[in-house]
Amino acid sequence: MTSELNSIKDKLLSEIAPEAIVIIDFKGVILYINQSFERLFGYSSAEAIGKSIAIIQPPELMAHHVRGLERYLHTGERKLDWNSTRTRGRHQSGRELSIEISFSHVKLKGTDFFAAFIRDISEIVAQESKIKEQHQTLIQKNTELDNFTYRISHDLRAPLLSILGLVNVYKICNTPEQQLDVVNKIEKSVKKLDLFIREVIDISKNDRIAITPEKIDFALLFNEVKEELRYLESDRKIDVYSEIKDQSAAYFEGDRYRLKIVLTNLVGNAIKYYHRHQAQPFVRVSIARIADSIVLRVEDNGIGMSQSVMDNIFNMFYRGTDLSEGSGLGLYIVKEMVNKMKGEISVSSQIEKGSTFTVSIPSHA
Repeated sequence: MTSELNSIKDKLLSEIAPEAIVIIDFKGVILYINQSFERLFGYSSAEAIGKSIAIIQPPELMAHHVRGLERYLHTGERKLDWNSTRTRGRHQSGRELSIEISFSHVKLKGTDFFAAFIRDISEIVAQESKIKEQHQTLIQKNTELDNFTYRISHDLRAPLLSILGLVNVYKICNTPEQQLDVVNKIEKSVKKLDLFIREVIDISKNDRIAITPEKIDFALLFNEVKEELRYLESDRKIDVYSEIKDQSAAYFEGDRYRLKIVLTNLVGNAIKYYHRHQAQPFVRVSIARIADSIVLRVEDNGIGMSQSVMDNIFNMFYRGTDLSEGSGLGLYIVKEMVNKMKGEISVSSQIEKGSTFTVSIPSHA
């Protein structure tokens, strides 16, 4: 009966136990593994037995494991929780795993043995990492929302109060000239308010609306943007032009709505912050296809930016210069829309030399 029970026990440990089981000696040499161990780490019994337990650990953990065993045998000190310790494991192929180990120390006839029960928790760790990332994103979004709400209330009230004040001034104007001057100032405040509201709507729509790829004619899109920004060019005499570096980029699949907003903001800023003493101010918009991406560059020879400005330029409500009359949302919107399109944006700049914004977005065709 005893031999039969031992046979059943061996079968349970070897074939049925869901956890990987390994027994090692005090030097860390593998003496036994079960089938779950073989499945988890990819080693057969013939390949594992007689080898160091370090074969299932990333190289940087091997020495740490050996020191831990030696310390325990000499001092009885345990640095780890033997009931449940999380660490990294390594499959025979080199692929890393997240594992949870429970240890047991057995002394038979004066010889030390260690048994380890190992469980693959890669999926659990991945889910925890995802939840942690989502939690951090939620904290960031809540912080941004608080800041956004405060700034919106301020930036909405400021032009409204300005308009209200101008209305009161209008009531006491004595001449048509004075009245026209006040009306022009009211119009300017209304346009500023309208721009701010449209930017808020753009942020909201970017979060809610899915990517909608469609055929884009770049030349046509650029001409639309240039026409809409013509009022900015009128008194500045800036040469705003486009270059198609690669004819395969002349027509491509992309989200036209978002791309137009990105282009409008980047070109608009380049025009606004032109160099007043530059003999031939320009804004050059170029497009090319690199691998599976469309690369859009907006270059200018304007006033440029310092490194400290570039470090913050995509932050919400950030204004990089006292010359700015905007809300500080434009480049934040650009960054968010590029992110939504799973693209990347970068900027390089030199004071008095100009700036270059580079946008790379995956092409859908």
